[in-house]
Amino acid sequence: MAKKTLIVDIGSWTIDIMPVINKSPDESKCVTIPKGLITCMRSINEQCVRQLKLFIPVQGCLLEVVREQYTDF
Repeated sequence: MAKKTLIVDIGSWTIDIMPVINKSPDESKCVTIPKGLITCMRSINEQCVRQLKLFIPVQGCLLEVVREQYTDF
């Protein structure tokens, strides 16, 4: 039976997905989605401004997560 693994890289601007079958990447099924962390954070901020009239400074949020070592999202 083939061992299947899915590798997902969530980057700043893209999400890359690569299936691996029996330790070999299946390049024919690799996918890149143009929605990474930066685009996600911008979309969240747009909704906050639109719905709550509130802008969230992204740098402040990231520093708080790192400083407090939040891991239970």
